[in-house]
Amino acid sequence: MWLLLLPAILVMGCESTEGEEYFWDPPQICSGSVMSEIIWYRCPLPAEESLFLVVSDMPTYGDSDSSAWNYFDGQLDICGLSEIDSGRIAAQVLVRKDGTPCTRLIKSEHVFRDSKNNLRALIDNMPDWEAGSQSGEPVNVLSGVVIDIEDGMVVDIKAGE
Repeated sequence: MWLLLLPAILVMGCESTEGEEYFWDPPQICSGSVMSEIIWYRCPLPAEESLFLVVSDMPTYGDSDSSAWNYFDGQLDICGLSEIDSGRIAAQVLVRKDGTPCTRLIKSEHVFRDSKNNLRALIDNMPDWEAGSQSGEPVNVLSGVVIDIEDGMVVDIKAGE
């Protein structure tokens, strides 16, 4: 029976579309979740400046524990969020001595790949970082942002801890 349908399918598939413009707009579909993935980004510093991992006064974000949550709430677009049973996104953030952030890496566990560009843009535009300091002088320090997901919902967001 399939052999009888094959010529009909071939004929239908060979219709001429000469002169017609064909445009396919693919639907916005998440790329699929990954067990664990790390993506690195460049955060250049002038050659004469140092980068610290730990300093006497680490960078902080906002003036309360809920500052990061308040910033991301309503702006964070995690692709396929309702389908994620549990997952975590952790971003390493370079907080420059003037308080501006730059995303150095994003590590995700059980989260869709498509979520990273939105998160990177949000982190790179975060206001209200207080730079870290060493001996009273502002310095470039690595900090982080962590987003925890359970049962299809963001349950915790921390920055600067």
